[in-house]
Amino acid sequence: MMRTINVVEGTPFDLAPADARHLRNAVARLKVQLRPKFGILFEEGGQFRLSNIVGTVDLGPGTVLQVAPKISNGSDWGAAVVSLLTGEERIEPGGERPAGTSTIHTRLVDAVADAYAARLERAYRQDGPILSMERFDLQSPSLRGKLHASRWARAAAWRPHIFPVSRTVISHDNPYSQLLIEVAAALQNKVKSAKIRLRLSTVARDLSLGGVARGSGVVPLVRQLPSQWGAYKAAWSLALAIISKTSLFGPSGHHTGMSLAVEAWPLLEALLGRTLFDVAAYGREVGRSFHHVSQGEVKLLRLVHGTAASSFNPQPDGRLYEDGKLIASFEAKYAAFNGTMPEREHIYQALTTAAACRAPLAVLVYPGQLATQAWTANLLDGGPTHLLAIGLDLFKWPPLPPLERGAALLGALSALGNSQPLPGVAVA
Repeated sequence: MMRTINVVEGTPFDLAPADARHLRNAVARLKVQLRPKFGILFEEGGQFRLSNIVGTVDLGPGTVLQVAPKISNGSDWGAAVVSLLTGEERIEPGGERPAGTSTIHTRLVDAVADAYAARLERAYRQDGPILSMERFDLQSPSLRGKLHASRWARAAAWRPHIFPVSRTVISHDNPYSQLLIEVAAALQNKVKSAKIRLRLSTVARDLSLGGVARGSGVVPLVRQLPSQWGAYKAAWSLALAIISKTSLFGPSGHHTGMSLAVEAWPLLEALLGRTLFDVAAYGREVGRSFHHVSQGEVKLLRLVHGTAASSFNPQPDGRLYEDGKLIASFEAKYAAFNGTMPEREHIYQALTTAAACRAPLAVLVYPGQLATQAWTANLLDGGPTHLLAIGLDLFKWPPLPPLERGAALLGALSALGNSQPLPGVAVA
């Protein structure tokens, strides 16, 4: 029977000495896999605190630690995370299920398994199993295939009836099927739902054409899916995300357990980028021209003389343009906002980065759900005139449709208190 310890990201908790030792080992494995930008595990006053990760951490000996987000609105946060795991792909977990019908996932591994099973099932229904042309060398009693004449001649005196040949055959046992089956088998071992386990087992068996699909723990070193198997792209991209986010698959091909955890702050940046993309899509619908840039350095400090090692060039998390003119710069902050005033460091970073960009509007983006807050900025000419704090409701599921989300962000940018909307930003 699996024992589950439920904790909340950023909240201190107690552990028995044995569990504490296993947690330290599990976090060490996760650090190797995730290469996190910030610290994960903190020990203070005999208590533990996990920061900046959400998901499932396997402690070994039948115990898992479930880490829920610190900012959650009680919705299906697992499905929300899955929807952001696969980069630009915009397919919803579970195969575009109608809004409001998804299961509430309080475990990331269950949400991932549910989505993965649905994507594999959809691809298999559309295109059947992945088959590839494989070339084999074998000793055959019949002359079928390409004969290796010199090899046959060397042994023909005592076994002329055996032909060394090469054959090209259609095979289901290829690296692409193997990778998908390995991920399915790994997820089967960790999900609580018997229904999801059965779905994963069934589709893995189908991919192996009825063979045994239990998984060996060894993942083929392939990462690019051939274009002719585009139906499997959604499942493939999620499988690669699982491989990169879990400590299950080690270099030796063996594993001690399955920790499926993700850094939380990149999810907010991913959602910001997707929302800015939605602004551009909404703009096209209403006859306006927006485009956005994610990351990219802007010059702020240039070395004149002294011992400083280099210049300092901040990277805004997003910039929004209309008709080629910059209208706002964005800084994503994975932190709780008290609804009154952002942290001093957040204010300084947003305003100085916007000034370096020559953006008239500096925007702080938080993961929670909050009403847009707006302030005028008392800066010299050339600096931003306003600072906004907005919330993208990171863990909301189902999310707003893309056009509604783009319109909502554009509306937030125009919500500058009782002042006139920023020129060029008012919603049509």
